[in-house]
Amino acid sequence: MLTTHEFVATCTCPVDSGPDTYEVMVETQIDIPVESILAATAALKDEKLYQEEFTRHLARQLGARVTTVGWHSGVRTTCRAPS
Repeated sequence: MLTTHEFVATCTCPVDSGPDTYEVMVETQIDIPVESILAATAALKDEKLYQEEFTRHLARQLGARVTTVGWHSGVRTTCRAPS
């Protein structure tokens, strides 16, 4: 079975230290408790990470495919990382 979790997450921009907000989609064929997803995301909130780093880190930590969508200076950026 394929399960998709969708939510909004925030981390800190490494360029200007402001908040970056991402639409996140986690796709998995294993059971991942929502609490585990929220904990993994919360651990990254105060980290200064580019969107690509945020996406890769979350995918590795959860063992799932992660897609993020964010806006940076008017540019919509989509990142996908396999598990």
